[in-house]
Amino acid sequence: MQAVLKEIREWLDVHPKEVVILSFSHFLALNQELHSHLIDSIKSIFVSKLCPKMETVTLRNFWHLGYQVIISYEHHIINCHDELWPHIPYWWANKCEAEALIEEFERRKQNGRPAGFFVAGINLTEDLKYICSHPTKSLKDMVMSTYPVLLEWVENQCPGSSRHSINIIAGDFVKEGHLVPAVLALNEALLNWTS
Repeated sequence: MQAVLKEIREWLDVHPKEVVILSFSHFLALNQELHSHLIDSIKSIFVSKLCPKMETVTLRNFWHLGYQVIISYEHHIINCHDELWPHIPYWWANKCEAEALIEEFERRKQNGRPAGFFVAGINLTEDLKYICSHPTKSLKDMVMSTYPVLLEWVENQCPGSSRHSINIIAGDFVKEGHLVPAVLALNEALLNWTS
């Protein structure tokens, strides 16, 4: 784990305006001692790049203060560490079709977004019907064939903190498609609106 965290730190050193959110969850059989060891490693590797959970979250504020890392940690131990943020909710639609995923997210948006950070995961999920009817296709095949529909939905999102805004977007095989440029365009639009 330390090697991966150090690699992230090295990348951040070279990219001082980038911000990452690292989510730690699903701790199976991790006792208190191991939690403490993991948290100590996180703190010693990222040091002043860690944003405390009470800090106002804007890119300008991060850049001004030198913060580049938010740690989302799904365990009650966060109450003892200012550098650890609560677990970030993840919208997962559990759908194998892009249209069904979008419909689910639009339904959720009508109910309003969660407070604070949340992730809209445009991750498609193979179900038994899909696997049986597409025995030679992979998850990547399924995702890439639907990327144009998913990207169109992403491009039409409104970034920001309004009730119907999307906060964080995650997807599979992001290096293969145009998800990263689409999300960056949303970020640039948000910066332009707030400046």
